[in-house]
Amino acid sequence: MEMIEVKQAVVWVNPETKQVMVARKGREFGPQGRHAREDWRDPIGAGYGEWESWAKTDPDQCARLMLETAIDLAVDGYDLKTVLREFAKVDCFYALGRESFPMCRALTQVLGGKRLGDPDPGSFDETIRRHA
Repeated sequence: MEMIEVKQAVVWVNPETKQVMVARKGREFGPQGRHAREDWRDPIGAGYGEWESWAKTDPDQCARLMLETAIDLAVDGYDLKTVLREFAKVDCFYALGRESFPMCRALTQVLGGKRLGDPDPGSFDETIRRHA
């Protein structure tokens, strides 16, 4: 999986099809993207000043906003596993798996297809490599 730095990441959602995608700024979707279409939206506001400021100085705040957005999207009918799988492409969100056993377990399941019962010996990154 290609990791995207938070300062380069944009989350795109399609409210009609309930699709979610994380891409680098200016790449695939969005107003200037190769697949630019009006039906894709940026629910986080990654193109706005506050997000960009956090991405430079407080990536933990970006991860928290992404986590809150994942919950919001799930409540709105988006598949949570798909949302987490896409969000895990962003370095600061992926790092949540290193800091919290519940996030390690959730991300291991969505990235590697294996649900951990007990804490796995080794680091989160090793766990993902073993199960992905």
